[in-house]
Amino acid sequence: MRIVLIQSLIGLLLAVFFGVLESGWAAKSAVLAALCIVVPNLYYIWVMARTTQAGRLLAQGVFRTIVAMVAVAVCIIAVGIEPLSFFSTLAAVHLAYLARAH
Repeated sequence: MRIVLIQSLIGLLLAVFFGVLESGWAAKSAVLAALCIVVPNLYYIWVMARTTQAGRLLAQGVFRTIVAMVAVAVCIIAVGIEPLSFFSTLAAVHLAYLARAH
């Protein structure tokens, strides 16, 4: 759960940063990028709390990754994004996993 909080904080800070630096469109793109990662992770945390079966956890981990990829694709194709803020936020939110390693 700590990772998701860090990811959410990073997404929020970058949304504010891009909103001030560029535009509301860039801020929206940053929020969408963070949501593409945070929402599937929240679902996975919920599943982890409800089961101890290794096979189910593995399948849900794969499902989480697929949902995140589909969410990114939908944002790029259907919603439209500002590329710099979207991909910068996406990368920064993924780097939050390194915080867990320390």
